[in-house]
Amino acid sequence: MDRYVFAMGFARILYAVLNLGAAIIIWRLNEAADAMKVNAVFGGFMGPAVFITVTLLGVAGLSRRIEPANLGLILIGTLLILWGTRG
Repeated sequence: MDRYVFAMGFARILYAVLNLGAAIIIWRLNEAADAMKVNAVFGGFMGPAVFITVTLLGVAGLSRRIEPANLGLILIGTLLILWGTRG
């Protein structure tokens, strides 16, 4: 298995485990205000961080296979997605 593909999958699995942990914490807090704080950290920070990490790993894996201009387009597209989804 390609090491970049492995790292991308591992990052997503780790994120899933962290999300499951956040869900359990939210249930245990049993308070909407505290649950919103946990949700803000995991939704507002962790989501984009994982997206950027997995994208950068994918770009690193592709870096020797595609032209630099196309890599630049991928990175610009990623930035546009982040910009377009900011609240």
